[in-house]
Amino acid sequence: MTETTELSPLIKQGQIALREGASLAAVAAAMLVEMPEVEALAPAAPTVPAPVELTPEVKQALEQMSEVFAAVQPTERRRLSDTEVAALYIERDVVKKVGEVLAGREENIKEYVRNHLDVVAEETGRTDANTPRDGKGHYVVAEKGKPERLPIAGTNQAFSREFRSGKASVDGSRLLDMYEAGEISREDYLAFTREMRVFDEDKALKAINDDPKRLEILARLAVPANPTTSLFVRKA
Repeated sequence: MTETTELSPLIKQGQIALREGASLAAVAAAMLVEMPEVEALAPAAPTVPAPVELTPEVKQALEQMSEVFAAVQPTERRRLSDTEVAALYIERDVVKKVGEVLAGREENIKEYVRNHLDVVAEETGRTDANTPRDGKGHYVVAEKGKPERLPIAGTNQAFSREFRSGKASVDGSRLLDMYEAGEISREDYLAFTREMRVFDEDKALKAINDDPKRLEILARLAVPANPTTSLFVRKA
């Protein structure tokens, strides 16, 4: 690892965070205060979730759900009857088939709403090329205490996209590039990774505690926080 005096403020900031028992990401965030020029990762492009396709088996399982769900619920520790065992087997099969389809569906719903709010923001002139985006590529036009609202017809509820400041993170995938470029030693590379040479935050934190000069490496891995939003349903 190259010795340098330029990064000494980073090491100082990192050491303060280490003494406070901070996580690796929190140590990185503390050092980013000294690195305002570091840019956050470019956000991904927003996506439109693929339509859910219901097979005949899943449609049948959905129809069965109300009949079989939680039909057997012993209130004490006891033997199950043959009928109860069969009922639990059927319920398990139905829940598994339906669950595979439902997994991620709530997130798809949120994504539809986020895309809607993005388009509304564009059409109302609230965005331009410099408008910040979250990690999924959606606009961050909401402000603290000033959420975006999408009223839900026929109810007193509304989808609410609300500002969140986001958190700094650590991009361990950069470590191998740094090692192959000769920017860090093999000893440091091994200290930050586990077997199969996968970045390991726990090992990295220990390695930094063992040798605070390695905070210089962590500074190179630190990723600034992207502002983000969270979507809720609130009373309109």
